Amino acid sequence: MRNCAKCERELEAGEAEYCPACASSKSHKIKKILEVAGPIALAAAGIAFKLLRRK
Repeated sequence: MRNCAKCERELEAGEAEYCPACASSKSHKIKKILEVAGPIALAAAGIAFKLLRRK
């Protein structure tokens, strides 16, 4: 069987390159936002922690 290009889930008959969850534009947008916002939020929290600890 073939696997989804993104999440490696086995594809059912009739599914193309991506599974329905990965092909969904809403799901895809949320995943992309989390991929970008997650590291930014962690970096900001780390900087804020260092600044607050310095005082």
